[in-house]
Amino acid sequence: MLLGVVFVGMGLYFLLIRPAFIMQPEDVRVAKLTGDQIKSYSPDLFLWLTFVIRAWGSFCLGFGTLVIGVSLLSFRKKEKWSYYLLTVSILPLLLIFFAIQYAMKGDFYIPLAIVLIISLFLFAATRKHFAK
Repeated sequence: MLLGVVFVGMGLYFLLIRPAFIMQPEDVRVAKLTGDQIKSYSPDLFLWLTFVIRAWGSFCLGFGTLVIGVSLLSFRKKEKWSYYLLTVSILPLLLIFFAIQYAMKGDFYIPLAIVLIISLFLFAATRKHFAK
């Protein structure tokens, strides 16, 4: 459930806070452009980036809500499908997000690595409860 809360928090951040200032320091490092430079070069590109950030926020919010729902209902009842669903949906997502952050030397790859390690440990630790 904690991972669901993390995803909901990320979604709210991308939906409510991030679009207001669009470019984070890691974005400027990778793109070598500031938000103002992108806006002056192509207002349409700047608007598109805003939509991309909001779409990512919507995905995180929806995915987090789904994870919380499955965790509170089926996972606690030890329904086997819920363990597999959460495992095959969360771990690849975190791995890909971590890999992208690491490749671009983003600001969040260390916290993501910690979340990923904790997730791997929790999935391994809870697996025995679903062995029936």
